[in-house]
Amino acid sequence: SPPPSDHPLHRSPELDPPAMTDTAAIAGAVAGGVESLVVQPLDMIKTRFQLSTGANPSMLGAFRQLLAEGGVLRLYRGLLPEMAGNMPTRTAMYAGKDFMSRFLDRQGWQHSSAREGFAGMCGGVPEALVTTPFQVVKVRMQNKELVSLYRSDLDCLLKVLQSEGASALLAGLPTTAARNMVWNGVYFGTISAISSRAGGSKEGVAGELRKLGTGLAAGIFATCFNAPFDVAKSRIQQDRATA
Repeated sequence: SPPPSDHPLHRSPELDPPAMTDTAAIAGAVAGGVESLVVQPLDMIKTRFQLSTGANPSMLGAFRQLLAEGGVLRLYRGLLPEMAGNMPTRTAMYAGKDFMSRFLDRQGWQHSSAREGFAGMCGGVPEALVTTPFQVVKVRMQNKELVSLYRSDLDCLLKVLQSEGASALLAGLPTTAARNMVWNGVYFGTISAISSRAGGSKEGVAGELRKLGTGLAAGIFATCFNAPFDVAKSRIQQDRATA
């Protein structure tokens, strides 16, 4: 007998999720760049905390220590690899998640929080492949023990390649993939769950504020789950001589 009318083979093309557009890819890249500029000082403190083997100071104390160590510019040490990596990383994440969402939709898996979470997890794999080399350079630059070793981001990259080989740029890849998969799965699944319970979408400023609040809440919630993987990633990617 022929498949039912709601089977994917009988569905109208306009019912399928739209394909990943160039605009969406560019938006992801721009968002990654803005994210880097805004959160870099906090990321610097986070990495220092993760690499420390002793008691960490308060966040305010860490800010003061970094300013005393090298001024305002010290807060932005490692910005270039973080920014250069964030743009293609976010594009890979959203493109991977979008591809999997559309694939699952064609297989008949209706839109749900579980589907969006699973699609997000799948997007964490290409994201990790793109971001790991940038993360290795960033972590090395932010490591307090290596401040005098690397003069710049490019100097760090060249020294890593010269002394450890290209494979060193993939250090921590499995852990990075696990970190991204956990975060993406919780993040996209939570956004879908909140949106489905919030009712129809709103237009204008109210709608944008609701999107902002939903994304913020989902991001904070997801970080609670992936933080242990992020600590392990930073420890793996620090200089092998100090690991």
